[in-house]
Amino acid sequence: MRIHVGIIAAAAPPTLVSATIASNGTTLTLVFSEAVTGREGFSLTASGGYVVPTYVSGDGSNTYAYSLSRTIESGETVTLDYTL
Repeated sequence: MRIHVGIIAAAAPPTLVSATIASNGTTLTLVFSEAVTGREGFSLTASGGYVVPTYVSGDGSNTYAYSLSRTIESGETVTLDYTL
């Protein structure tokens, strides 16, 4: 018996097009270059203190929304990290 295993290379992975915190400071919106799945693995570091993003909507689309555990104030520096 012969088994042939073929590997199909995937196209380039989706990229993050934009990450925006709403003017009220309580919602994070991530826009990707194409639809993505999986909503876990994102974390934020903010200069004003601890903040946790909680998934709200978007799995399977190109736009994800997260509520934030506290208000991000104008002038804060926020870093978005992703871990597989």
